Amino acid sequence: MAKERVDQNPCYSTEQMTDLKNRIDQAVSATTTAINQSTTSADIEQQKNTGEININALADDVALEETQSEAETDLAIVKNEAEDAINNCDQLISSQRTELLAQVDSQYNSALQSIQNAQTVCEANDAYQAGQDAINKILTDNDVYDPISTPTQPSNPTLPDNSVQLSVFKVNSIDQLNSLALRSKDQIDENSSYTDKQKDHLKGQVDQALTKAIDSVNQSTTLDEANPNHSLGHRDISSYAAYIDHNSLRALNLQELDDAQTQAKAQIQACDLDAGLKQTLLAQIDQLHQDAVDQVNTAQSLETMNAATQTGLDKIQTVLTANNVCQPTDDTTDLDNDVTPVDPSKPANSQLGTLPTNNTVTTPGSAAGISAKSANNSQNNTNDPKSQGFLPQLNDGQADASLIVLGLIAVLAVLGTMVYKKQTH
Repeated sequence: MAKERVDQNPCYSTEQMTDLKNRIDQAVSATTTAINQSTTSADIEQQKNTGEININALADDVALEETQSEAETDLAIVKNEAEDAINNCDQLISSQRTELLAQVDSQYNSALQSIQNAQTVCEANDAYQAGQDAINKILTDNDVYDPISTPTQPSNPTLPDNSVQLSVFKVNSIDQLNSLALRSKDQIDENSSYTDKQKDHLKGQVDQALTKAIDSVNQSTTLDEANPNHSLGHRDISSYAAYIDHNSLRALNLQELDDAQTQAKAQIQACDLDAGLKQTLLAQIDQLHQDAVDQVNTAQSLETMNAATQTGLDKIQTVLTANNVCQPTDDTTDLDNDVTPVDPSKPANSQLGTLPTNNTVTTPGSAAGISAKSANNSQNNTNDPKSQGFLPQLNDGQADASLIVLGLIAVLAVLGTMVYKKQTH
């Protein structure tokens, strides 16, 4: 029934229908799994009711909210493009520019309010279209043009006019696209709704969109080809700075939960735990992971989705901490405590390593790093015979062993002298 309601809604785009029906299938599968794992009739009934609520929400409420989010994103792009056109229009004086920017801002806020107040998908789409038309009318009524589509021709008699125009267009286009990308990434950083990982992901998307847009502009052979390539790139880059549909970040959060599950289970398996406890903990991790995934898939806002993700990550970590599950082994070890087994089939001298030189470039924790540490220790222990050249340059373990041997030899020498004197008397 839920998928039928999606198909019968005339306001949905084909993409919206496909996405919603896929998510309904996921919700049905999650509900079926939860029911099969239930052990009492009351629990079965509760899981069934919860599943029906989630499925119906996907068919109705979520579709409206996602349409509103998309409309808000697209309207913000229209506003940004209009402001760029006004700010870069040379024929406007300062007072005209200020007035037109205020008009665009007013129309944007009015349309945004209508989108947010929409009760149906159709109302949200209509509100967006009305806002877009109103902003575009401000530009056309005041003869505002996009400077990137009408580049200034420099005087260059060595090139045909069309080549001059295209060359200048490309320079201006790339300059504008780079500036837009910087502004977009600043806006992403300032958005408190995003997690750090989401910000990094979105800024990476901006960089990819910028590279694609510049390549498209550079590869254009005519102004008629370059102009739409610039506009498309401008829209793609701007889309990541505006309020973005949280569906685009859903997969990122789900991957973070998958990674946490995999890491936690690997730690449990590697830890020296009772077999029964291991199985119990592994089952707990799987259940916590599935619960978090279900909540992320049915979340109706970015804030709810991020909260569900963080709660899932925290619960998984709590299981590990509460049961003293050992941490994963760090490959980087302190060489002072690293003892290499001796191969009895080889001469002892062949198994001695060479000391690192001062100009050796190595990674942190490598021989050169430890050498620097040892040098520092020698400066702080000038009274230590090991640091004053009395012994060969050995590592700490070898030097300590040598001191013990020398001590034993000294004791034996004293005892021998005493025995000798006693015998002579």
